[in-house]
Amino acid sequence: MVSIMSQLHRELRETGQDALGLTIDDWILALLAYAGGVIRGKTRLQKALFILNRLEEVYKQPIVPASFKPYDYGPWSPDVERALERMREKGMVETYSEPTNGEEPVTVIKASPEALERGRAVLDRLKETSAWQDIKARMHLAVHAPLLELLWYVYDIWPEYTSNSLIRRRLRLWREKKLLYPTKSFIY
Repeated sequence: MVSIMSQLHRELRETGQDALGLTIDDWILALLAYAGGVIRGKTRLQKALFILNRLEEVYKQPIVPASFKPYDYGPWSPDVERALERMREKGMVETYSEPTNGEEPVTVIKASPEALERGRAVLDRLKETSAWQDIKARMHLAVHAPLLELLWYVYDIWPEYTSNSLIRRRLRLWREKKLLYPTKSFIY
């Protein structure tokens, strides 16, 4: 007998939608709408979608239709990268590099007005679900927490996704020393 979870995962792979009927593009647009139309950094976007994806542990069904694996900076999904590139090609989002206080530039992801409207519609739909409070809490963390705090949250709760990380040791040292402003050499 096929379990309900197996069935949901198979449907997810076949349709590209989650249990709520949303695509990865919908989730990216919802995050962009929640963030006011702009997300600074692909790392932040990846971690945001990852912590939303992990709500599967609570609701026992797929929440975000993406597969994550351990990578250089923790959990990473090629599905997210492909979706972002597809959305950029369609003009739904634009990406550009922006300098940061003497650090390496960050990739900024900005929604087009039409995409932002679609993202707001997805948020409205999410607000009608029983999972909304959990989704909103994780979106808030992902959008508003300093990046290093977001990384620490992910690394602390899901260490199995940090096995290939280039910054795991440095992040732990930063956390132990409670450094507020890590240097460029800490991250890169």
